[in-house]
Amino acid sequence: MLNLLIAESALETIPQDIWHEKNIISSIKKRQKKPSEILLDRSLHHRAMLNLEDAHKRGRPDLIHTTILASTSTPLYLQKKMQIYIHTYTSKVLKINLGVRPPKSYFRFQGLIEQILGHIDRKQTLSPLITVQQMEFSDLIEEINPDIIIGFSRSGKSLPIKSWLDRCVNAINPVFIIGGFPKGCFSNAIIKNLDLLVSIHNLPLEAHVVTSRILYEYEKSVTVDL
Repeated sequence: MLNLLIAESALETIPQDIWHEKNIISSIKKRQKKPSEILLDRSLHHRAMLNLEDAHKRGRPDLIHTTILASTSTPLYLQKKMQIYIHTYTSKVLKINLGVRPPKSYFRFQGLIEQILGHIDRKQTLSPLITVQQMEFSDLIEEINPDIIIGFSRSGKSLPIKSWLDRCVNAINPVFIIGGFPKGCFSNAIIKNLDLLVSIHNLPLEAHVVTSRILYEYEKSVTVDL
C-alpha cells in the first residue's frame, strides 16, 4: 500500500486574526456563514492575507482539489493500492477513505471541506468520504509507520527515476510526500522526517503534475493494471 501525503496544504478556514478585514466581512455576508466555516481563498481574500505569516503558501483550496482529482483517478487508487492523506498548514489531517471518489465539482468540494473543517472541534464524523483530526505531521508519520519516506521538491536531488523507485518498490508501507502549497519549500518539520528529497524537474511544477508523474512511474514498477 502506497501512502500519498499532501503536506502543508493550503487548505484552511479563515484564520481569526483577519476576520476584521473588509473583504473577509464581505465574504461572511455573502456566504451567510461564520468565518470559521469558510475556506481561505487567495482569489477572494488576497488583500486580507497580505499580513498573514507564510501568506505565499496559504489560501489555495483549488490546488488541493486538482491534486486530489489527479490522484484518485489513477489505476493505483482505483485498485485500492494507495491511501491519501491531506496534511494542512494548520496541522489538520484529512484522510480520504479508501476507494472514495471526491466531488469533481470544485464548489461541491469546497462545501464538503468547509463542513468538515468547520466542525472539527465537535468530534463528529460528518462525511463518509473524508475524516479529519488535529494532528502534527510527526504524529501522522508515526501512525503510518512507513519503511521509507520520499519527498518531492525542486530543491531536492535530481536523480534518475530508477534510482528513487528502486528504494521504494519493494517497501511494504512507503510514503510519497508532495507539497500542497503554490510557492515555497517544505518546512524543516517536514524535511527532517524524509529519507530522500527528490527533484523530478528543474521547473516549479504544480502539485497535480508532480503527483501524476510520480504515481505513473510507481505504477509501472509495481503490480498495477495500467
